[in-house]
Amino acid sequence: MIEYLYRRFAGLPFTLDHVNGAAAGRVSGAELRALIPGMLRSGQLIAMKRSRDERIYCISRSAIPGIWEELKPAAPKARDGSMARRIKEPGNGLAADLFRTLSWIGQQGFLPFTSKGTIHRRTIDKLHEVISLHEEDLSALGLQHPHQTWCPLGLAVVLDMLLSLGLLSQDQDSSCLTVAPEQLSAWLALDASERDTILLQELLDRYLPDEPGIWHIAYRLVQPDLAMAHWYSVDSLLQSLLESGLIARVADREQSWLYGWLFALSAFGWLELGRDTEEDLIFRWCNRPRLKGEFLAAREQHSNPAGEPGGRCYVQPDFEILVPPDVSLHIRWELECCCECLVNDRMTVYRLTRSRAVHAYQRGRTPLDLLELLTSCSHGVPGNIAQVLTDWECEFGGTEQHQLTGEAGQSLALNERKQPVLLYPRIKPGMHGSGTFATRHDAAWINQGFRAYLYEPATEIPGAEELFPGRSRVPSMWIRERRQYHDSTARSLMDQAMLWRTGVEMNLKSGECAVFLPVQITGEHRWMVRGNLVRGESQDRHVEEGILLTPDQWEEIGLLLPLIN
Repeated sequence: MIEYLYRRFAGLPFTLDHVNGAAAGRVSGAELRALIPGMLRSGQLIAMKRSRDERIYCISRSAIPGIWEELKPAAPKARDGSMARRIKEPGNGLAADLFRTLSWIGQQGFLPFTSKGTIHRRTIDKLHEVISLHEEDLSALGLQHPHQTWCPLGLAVVLDMLLSLGLLSQDQDSSCLTVAPEQLSAWLALDASERDTILLQELLDRYLPDEPGIWHIAYRLVQPDLAMAHWYSVDSLLQSLLESGLIARVADREQSWLYGWLFALSAFGWLELGRDTEEDLIFRWCNRPRLKGEFLAAREQHSNPAGEPGGRCYVQPDFEILVPPDVSLHIRWELECCCECLVNDRMTVYRLTRSRAVHAYQRGRTPLDLLELLTSCSHGVPGNIAQVLTDWECEFGGTEQHQLTGEAGQSLALNERKQPVLLYPRIKPGMHGSGTFATRHDAAWINQGFRAYLYEPATEIPGAEELFPGRSRVPSMWIRERRQYHDSTARSLMDQAMLWRTGVEMNLKSGECAVFLPVQITGEHRWMVRGNLVRGESQDRHVEEGILLTPDQWEEIGLLLPLIN
């Protein structure tokens, strides 16, 4: 039954009064309301207080993957992409942009704000060199944030994600942002699929507008029946939603939003876009993140623990370090501090330089630390590289009483023990991902729609009087018995059925038993009622809509009040 609520509301909030709007066909609003308590106890629904006397409800995000399994929409037919014209390759990825930004801020020590609450223009330009996201990748989504006058949208999305994930924290006087080491350690311990799952869920939770149709489009796009590396057209995706009844029609607003969303997902590193021979937009997943519920279900089916495979680097005699995509982020975190990044792509390339060695020394990493790291995480360190790092260690070690200056153009900060001050957080491996990650939505910059975190959770389960107002004043025989009533009493019973949006069980004079869902009563002394007549039993039931009945067409009637779950 929760599918009826999902079709109507998606993941957006609703009240008990709104539930009637989700009723369709043979399912009444009363039946849906009677299931609310059970859905709350099972965790499929969550409840929040909108005021002291009013609660709102929404479907739990973790329940959505299971709902889609029940909906089983028809899969779009894959397209032949052999003649496709590629128009957008996957970007470096949102996770990569978050990582490089964190590293850059960690090396600076903090990200300062001006007295006006902005970031310096020069700092923004530097960060733009670090990330791959740009305004044109995201402009069609209509995202709003409080710093639009000075912060470009691509950088705003990166900082928004870092704040929401708790990877950056803001000091008490809001003068700067700093890296949160413990949260960063947990983030680096996740494997790539876990990080992508968390990022996708963040996007779906906070970047979708409050429109059920757009929610259905966004979630349809990430369903597992869209096979990896297969091309699909936008039209076929929308058609599958129309055929499944999740959307009644495709509005211009929904179609334009979908186009913008696809370009954003491509910039986030997950899919590729093209045009077919008829110039229709087509897409294919190169790396489809899984929804949180889908990810956890998949992990339960596999006994292998989470965690990245632990690939190894290639240290070259020319001082370059080649880093394949399976190398742990813990290792990359140290390389970011100690080396110059030349290429930030699927294969990342770093270079050892003296200026970066000085830079790393100022942040608590000695050349011998780097040599130890490369020895443990690579396929071997060439002799000339080991010798240079050893020489640098001797050179830097003789600077206890004076400032070390070099190509980096910075002074070495020393503490009382004449050791480098640690500015760049040292994150040690050893943790495995858990599939869960604490978020801080209250710190986020971007919230496109409903913000559940603003509401206090409600623990009360609605009772019979709340689900069916006036229940105690309705004659019990109307509910317990099927009997003949005077026309005026029958009309009152029909009125009550309409108030509760419930059915009326009746024995028709034709000898057939049926359930009638009244919609409207017309007339006075010779009145009639219009509604939907449900005939048959269980799964064989069928609905006749818009039926007109008069009191002389039935013998016995009674309110069909569903049992409260």
